[in-house]
Amino acid sequence: MYSDFRLVSEQFSQSPQKLSFYSWYGNARLFYFRVPPDTVLLHWLLQVSQGGDLTCANVEITVYFRYGAPPVINPLGTSFPANTSMQPSFLIKMLQSNTSINISHPAPGDWFVAAHLPPSSQKIEMKGFVPTCAYTFQPDMLVVRVVEVSILEPNIPFPQTLLFHPSYLKVSVLVQSDMPSVMRLQLNTGMDSGGSLTISLWVNKSVISNNTLIMVCVNAASPFLSFNSSLNCTTAFFQGYPLSLSTSSRKANLIIPYPETDNWYLSLQLVCLQSPEECEKASVLVETTLSLVPCLNDCGPYGQCLLLRRHGYLYAGCSCKAGWCGWGCSDNSTAQTVAQQRAAALLLTLSNLLFLAPITVSVYRCLLVEASVYAYTMFFSMFYHACDQPGEAVLCILNYDTLQYCDFLGSGVSIWVTILCMAQLKAALKYVLLLLGTLVFAMSLQLNRMGIWNVMGPCLFALVLMVTMWVRSSCPDSISC
Repeated sequence: MYSDFRLVSEQFSQSPQKLSFYSWYGNARLFYFRVPPDTVLLHWLLQVSQGGDLTCANVEITVYFRYGAPPVINPLGTSFPANTSMQPSFLIKMLQSNTSINISHPAPGDWFVAAHLPPSSQKIEMKGFVPTCAYTFQPDMLVVRVVEVSILEPNIPFPQTLLFHPSYLKVSVLVQSDMPSVMRLQLNTGMDSGGSLTISLWVNKSVISNNTLIMVCVNAASPFLSFNSSLNCTTAFFQGYPLSLSTSSRKANLIIPYPETDNWYLSLQLVCLQSPEECEKASVLVETTLSLVPCLNDCGPYGQCLLLRRHGYLYAGCSCKAGWCGWGCSDNSTAQTVAQQRAAALLLTLSNLLFLAPITVSVYRCLLVEASVYAYTMFFSMFYHACDQPGEAVLCILNYDTLQYCDFLGSGVSIWVTILCMAQLKAALKYVLLLLGTLVFAMSLQLNRMGIWNVMGPCLFALVLMVTMWVRSSCPDSISC
């Protein structure tokens, strides 16, 4: 038996996705690939296409690449929560064209590509009044592998080697000075990289002396074992995260967003910088807590932790509100105060009391149907805006979607009944059109709640009808109109 090596090319594609302007991590479009082993060349082909109106401008698209976990990105330049560390991701910026990237001898396993448009302008735009611009992104992965082809020959054995990998879990770590204590955390399933890895260390003050220092390194792929020669936690495979414990700092915390898919190692060793002989027989018990959480601190009081899915891969992100921003909604540089939130909520909700004027006029003129529609709109508009507020000034008497639907329906029907009343139609015809218009509004809102023509279409029809009736009523009886 002998072996022959051959180069084999393979291509992997995923369906294109429509890009969005960036305001939080959920706006980034994530693509998940798996690079086969023995890959010697990885070729990314990035394709961007534009659809929609011809007036759409060229925009800059940012594309991120990362091995082992989704890229940790920060296009808005916000701050991360305390004790958070992350590995930088490779990124490129491109326009509406095709771009290719080559990576030689890539690490086999999970690779992630994320793309998004520039940061959102946060402007409220009515659908139908602005050009509809669609930017679609599709990455293709082409790999070149070295495949060993075994050729069997008669009467020649074919050896095979099987490796056994034991698994274990330590609940306590005894730290000594002669050698590092190592704890392994298995995150190599591919399903643990979509959250955050949190590590908390604590040592009792009574068991550690003033001249003693506990050095800690957190690494992926291989443990750090060279505490006697270096304290930077860097190995041949990974630039680790250093931590330390002492009498002045008995607690240490580390948060790693989107940890790479691999075996992670926690290495600890007792170090005596001034008098090494004190550490020869010393040992310290360090309480260690490791956990995987979807979001940091559940995104805090001004954020919502949302689970996202892409081709069966689950990952989480924080959607912030009330001006708070950042990876864990902990950046208050643009946050609203509680007083500002309450003032904004009161001004927006109490402005609906202006409906009392048309309600009073309608009741005075015995237009009870119109008055009922205005009262309905005032009620649901007030409580919809009270429920739509970010932060603490929130009051929801019904489901948010129900309040929004009732508010939009009442607004459209209010305009409809007002124009019909101004058209001076006969009572029977007016109420028939009122009912038909309400049904049309209800149907159109169910199809597309944010479309401008949901309101404009029926209202334009009512305006034409009103003008027609006014022209007919202004003609003398002797003239046929």
